[in-house]
Amino acid sequence: MKRSSDGIYFVVPDKMKFASDSLSRLIIQIQGDGDYKKAGKIMDKYMVMTDVLKKDLKKLDKENIPVDIAWVQSSDVLMK
Repeated sequence: MKRSSDGIYFVVPDKMKFASDSLSRLIIQIQGDGDYKKAGKIMDKYMVMTDVLKKDLKKLDKENIPVDIAWVQSSDVLMK
């Protein structure tokens, strides 16, 4: 996922398949190994919502524009 200078988000198709395949493979491996420490590190790395993204989502919310991104869980919830 990329963000242009004018605030438009888009997927880079050439990178998407590799990225999703790699991350899926890593998640399945971590689950299979039961490696909670490594899972925590992955969550810390990827479960991040930047200030820019938060600001952009607030703009959409203010205009009642629906989005596909919903931050409804945190690592605290997932690690219970």
